[in-house]
Amino acid sequence: MSRHLIHKSFFAALVVFTVAAGSVCAMTENSPSDIAREDYGSGAGKKLGRGLSNVAFGWLDLPKGVESVASEQNFLAAITWGPIHGAGQAVKRTLAGVYEVATFPFPSEPIVKPEFVLESDR
Repeated sequence: MSRHLIHKSFFAALVVFTVAAGSVCAMTENSPSDIAREDYGSGAGKKLGRGLSNVAFGWLDLPKGVESVASEQNFLAAITWGPIHGAGQAVKRTLAGVYEVATFPFPSEPIVKPEFVLESDR
């Protein structure tokens, strides 16, 4: 097998795992008071899934930022300020994901809201 194919296979497996972990975590909606009642494994697992999801899909905040500026302001703001706003959000979400992956053994509240990039802000 060529190295290129191995790298592609590894990346595909990582994406599938991240999507699956994010989907499972997104299905469980907990209020902040429920965090204290979660067992250690659930809290650490949810933080790891959230972190992996935000690292892999943080870039989706770029078009989401354009859309949110368009809905709050106007078209001109969306095409000028929207990409800047979205890029900032994407960097913030991706860095928060890296931090959460690195510190997943210590369950905590999400750093960015919404918890996952494709969840509604409301």
